[in-house]
Amino acid sequence: MRQHAGHTLIELLMVMLVAAVLTGVALPGLGPLLHRHRLQHACEALLHSAYYARSQAISLGRSTWLCPSRDHAHCEAATQWQHGWLVMTAAPSIDTPVVLREQASLEPLHIHSSQGRLRLRFQADGHAEGSNLTWTVCSEQRPQDQARVIVARSGRVRVEPRAAKPYPTCPP
Repeated sequence: MRQHAGHTLIELLMVMLVAAVLTGVALPGLGPLLHRHRLQHACEALLHSAYYARSQAISLGRSTWLCPSRDHAHCEAATQWQHGWLVMTAAPSIDTPVVLREQASLEPLHIHSSQGRLRLRFQADGHAEGSNLTWTVCSEQRPQDQARVIVARSGRVRVEPRAAKPYPTCPP
């Protein structure tokens, strides 16, 4: 009597069918998970950029700032940051600002800064210039998943997870 070492075509098709059914059951649950991960990544990118700008202001002894930028070379006068942003400082010997770091686009998320706050500037002592700045991070796809990154005048940066009521600057 011969022993068969392989599997039959029917057995392989059954395994593929079971794998397809399990994948179909699991995939709908991955969408919200991936979306929350994108939201968390955007908040962490803002947080780390602010930390970096503040530390550079202190270590260089001169102002640094974050500003929204589409071309990754110049600041924009806008409150929408999802297209990317720059960390810049003024070079001591020239009038042209120097780009220290840039962040690529984080679309399809929406990132809005506080009304009237077009940039975040840290002074040489580490304090943020002007009033508190709040970035609101959200998406049209899942408006219930939102977060805020808040920068106090003292230079402290924190992430505020989603509140029970949606933030007014997020798309409906």
